Amino acid sequence: MILQCNGLSWGRARISRGLSHGAKVSFVLGMLFIAAAMALGDRMLGATILPALATLPGLASIGLLIGSFATWLTRGWVPGSVEVGPAGIVVRRGAKERTVDRTEIASAVLVARPIGAAMIDTVEITLASGDLLTVRFAEHAPALALVDALGFGPGGKPVSFELATPARRLIHAPISYGAYMIVNMLSVVGGAVASASFGERFFPAGIYVLMPIATLLTYQLLRRVIRPLRVTVGEDGVVVQSAFARRFVARQDIATVTQINPSSALVILKRDGRGERIAGVLTDVHRRVAIGRTIVERLGGARANVPDRRPLFESGGRPVPEWRTHLARMMEDGSYRTAGASVDDAAAIVRSAHATPEQRVGAALALRVAGEPPERIRVVAETNVDDRMREALEAVADGDDERVERALRRV
Repeated sequence: MILQCNGLSWGRARISRGLSHGAKVSFVLGMLFIAAAMALGDRMLGATILPALATLPGLASIGLLIGSFATWLTRGWVPGSVEVGPAGIVVRRGAKERTVDRTEIASAVLVARPIGAAMIDTVEITLASGDLLTVRFAEHAPALALVDALGFGPGGKPVSFELATPARRLIHAPISYGAYMIVNMLSVVGGAVASASFGERFFPAGIYVLMPIATLLTYQLLRRVIRPLRVTVGEDGVVVQSAFARRFVARQDIATVTQINPSSALVILKRDGRGERIAGVLTDVHRRVAIGRTIVERLGGARANVPDRRPLFESGGRPVPEWRTHLARMMEDGSYRTAGASVDDAAAIVRSAHATPEQRVGAALALRVAGEPPERIRVVAETNVDDRMREALEAVADGDDERVERALRRV
């Protein structure tokens, strides 16, 4: 399938990240020169040579940091096409051509973005490297077709949304400066205390040598605190990952999704009356709207249309081997039909987020004893965002009863 598009852009996260790492290394090197100069005091090496040497990695760090920002924020648009095949996609931009293997594609989301006065459908493809391939379409149908062809449409693999805008990366500069000032103030206080308690010759120098490492650790902590929300939508529910917490909202617990306008918070309202609020500073509002649409699409997916048959797949307190034997007897000719179930029913229940975890695992076991290939269950497992449920289904596909028991206890 070849899809012509209005524009293609490639966000070079991997290059930007490499430049950022280089800036950190240069910063640490410059700080070590300064620490050595402070330790040597008024000697010529400490007073003149080392401070002069410290300016070189300092300037390099600033240059690499600017380059990192420029690489990530500067995204040129060129016309082109995307060809989707079984192995992956071929991206053609002018005379350039690049092949992306399916294993490299981490997520693909459809986001409507404003271009002038119009809203243009864009497919944003996140690669395992962190690079972001963005494809614009003049019409809605080819954008949907691309997402479906990549396996991230309704009924497909989970879709992951990181809610940071590209400009959010700019706040890393003041954060790094803040980390440096915090550590610098602590080192001054620590140096004064050490000098008063242990003398001036060793402890201040030791503190200064630790400053670069302490600054980087402080920067990483502050960066984690302000990390944007990441929302992953699967067939079984929604995972909201914040800086220090991971919350799973099961699909059957979701009553509705509300958003007053694109700039307001998105609220996932649960059936018990509680809500999961998705908002934040420098949040990509267009991706937030796309999250709401995606959740509604997944909620509107096929439900198990045989709710009266779901209890047939429960364990009844049996260990997994006995459970499998029970399912095998139930699925024999006659008795299985008498129970009013079929392989199609088991296939529907193993996909249904409205069945209990035990019923879904039982349905997966029933498919295996019926001779269905394990790949059929692995495909279903990939659509889940609940790690416990995914592990249980993968264990069934692998035929590992002990893992199935452990996973069911976790669920």
